Amino acid sequence: MIASDILNNAVGIGTTQPEALFHVNGNSKYKGNGWFSSKSEGALDVALGLGQNKNFDFPVVEIKTSDDGGTSYSQWAASRWAHHFSIKRQSGSGVRSIVNAGGDDGNHYLSLISVDGSTEAARISSNGDSFIKGSVGIDTDKTADGDFRLFVEKGIRTRKVKVDNNSWPDYVFLPNYSLLSLKEVERFIDANGHLPGVPSAAEVEKNGVDLGDNQATLLKKIEELTLYILKQQKEIDELKKIVSTR
Repeated sequence: MIASDILNNAVGIGTTQPEALFHVNGNSKYKGNGWFSSKSEGALDVALGLGQNKNFDFPVVEIKTSDDGGTSYSQWAASRWAHHFSIKRQSGSGVRSIVNAGGDDGNHYLSLISVDGSTEAARISSNGDSFIKGSVGIDTDKTADGDFRLFVEKGIRTRKVKVDNNSWPDYVFLPNYSLLSLKEVERFIDANGHLPGVPSAAEVEKNGVDLGDNQATLLKKIEELTLYILKQQKEIDELKKIVSTR
């Protein structure tokens, strides 16, 4: 049954009282590519697209919204080669993906795309291999320090921390190592209020502590202290010999 409302320029299929310019009452079948668009004066242009990908021939459903600033797309694709879901933005610089989701039975992912649309800025994968490109703040938005990537406000609790370090101070035990005398160490402490080679309290308060460097520095002081003890033990042994011969 096809009916028309001449006064309102409306066409109805399956109804004699169409409530829109084109009103279908009942099941329908659509074949081919096409867009269904809705726009009123001064409002966003909203469109629904149904069709096939022209390059790989898989079905695509796309929702598009447009305004003076550009066009945004939400796209669903039934293909194992394409992203199953994408949010895209079209502006003067072209069409760029903002969010992509997809994967296969072995791994699913959700990714956030960089501003220029060229790389992934972040990805969460169902296999546990996730990443974020750039800085991350936990309970803080102060992530401006370009030398670091993770900023945690209240603290980190873990069972294990591994720090790479390529300057472990075993050189202290080399024959040519210049060990300060205890008198020199004493003079430095009197003048500066801390051990040589160790940052002051003011420096730590201002700049924090690098765990790798700090561990290496502490080990260096332990190794130097060991050398002082060994030297003193030799002197004690020599004195014992002198005393025992008298």
